[in-house]
Amino acid sequence: MIITIVGGTGLVGQGIFKELVQVADYELHSLSRNGKSKAHLAEPVIYHAANLIEPGDWQDLLQKSDWVIDAVGILFPSKSKGTTYEKNSIQPAKIIIDTIVNSENQCLFISANDGPFFMNDYMRAKKEVEAYGQKRLKSRFVSVFPGIVYDASRKSSYFPARLLEPLIKIPIFSFLKSYRPIKRSQFAKEIHKIIEGKESSLTTRIK
Repeated sequence: MIITIVGGTGLVGQGIFKELVQVADYELHSLSRNGKSKAHLAEPVIYHAANLIEPGDWQDLLQKSDWVIDAVGILFPSKSKGTTYEKNSIQPAKIIIDTIVNSENQCLFISANDGPFFMNDYMRAKKEVEAYGQKRLKSRFVSVFPGIVYDASRKSSYFPARLLEPLIKIPIFSFLKSYRPIKRSQFAKEIHKIIEGKESSLTTRIK
């Protein structure tokens, strides 16, 4: 089975790879703007540098992959970096979807379950991609709906998530359960289940 993660050098993508490398029969590829530019990336994974705006070999790779996982996107836009949800989240996702529309492979999109009011634009971007993918790929498009995917290596998400976990078990704070914190390693296991054709609770958005 050929599996390609677009955005595979990021926190979430690397978490998925660390789970999938345990299966010898998987051929794993990562597509990112800079390829293998970071140290300590998961092995054995084949790393490719690609600009999705420009035609290239990456298109052939996506088309021949059994699963294409979209782990691209930003949490917040930055004027200083010139990033926007349209440019850095929505447009890449639509390009990925359009590239494989005439193939027979499947696309897994990492969406989001919910967010506080100041993340409304982030959620709108996620839902726009969901709608586009469902329209273009039909049943070949699968969305997952995590909340905070956390790992000790990234303190900015680790501590808020660890604070949320006990709170959402208290009835008075049950409204926080939609923020759905999930450990990176557990999230990766859920993705693995989906790839293997098994059911996962992450394919359902909770309120």
